[in-house]
Amino acid sequence: MFEKIFGRHKSLQRNLIKEFVVVFIALILLSISVFYFSVNNAIEKELENSSERGESINSTQVVSIVRRSIAISIGTTFIFIVVIMRYSAKKILKPINQINGAMQKVAAGNFDVQLETQREDEIGELTKNFNVMVKDLGKIEVLQKDFINNVSHEIKTPISSIQGFAKLLEDENLPEAERKEYAEIIIEESNRLLNLSTNILRLSKIQNQGKIVRKDHINITEQLRKAIAVLENKWNEKSLTFNISAKDV
Repeated sequence: MFEKIFGRHKSLQRNLIKEFVVVFIALILLSISVFYFSVNNAIEKELENSSERGESINSTQVVSIVRRSIAISIGTTFIFIVVIMRYSAKKILKPINQINGAMQKVAAGNFDVQLETQREDEIGELTKNFNVMVKDLGKIEVLQKDFINNVSHEIKTPISSIQGFAKLLEDENLPEAERKEYAEIIIEESNRLLNLSTNILRLSKIQNQGKIVRKDHINITEQLRKAIAVLENKWNEKSLTFNISAKDV
């Protein structure tokens, strides 16, 4: 019940209530002090003037002094309220403006922004969550760049292979067996490009899924054999040979 009314410990709500109570008490004390000293000084001054004239203070003069003192007290309190409100507004808006400025930098593509805070209220929690968000966005940006680089490399490899074997097929003296083998490699690399495009589309769908529902077993050893076979025209140019003996994994 207490936390529902005043907020949890070190929360912004409880801090604001504490500050309000302190300011309210200070305003009451200030008003009483200003009123007391104003009335006291005015009465002493009026007594001096009356004694010089040989007169006494009447009720009308007392009422006038009290009214004037009340006006001075209200005016002083109002000025004090304006000063406190301006200070409180700056204190509350300062971290919000910092977060707003940092968000504009993030929106412009700067993910190195980090905010420092010693607060333990909702604004402090917001600042910490903002820092975590920026770190995650920075990691995602790095992953996206790596993904683009990897995809570019993966696309370039089969295109280069197709181009190389297509040039070999231009040789009219090429044996039929090799011609058929190179043609099959070109078809296989074309399918590889098609599968790569399909997988890129799948990735965009996977991002919107909670889990991967389809799982396949992949023969890694066979993938290595295919990778070497695809680059046959490259390692033939350098007089390289491969002797592969590996168990299927």
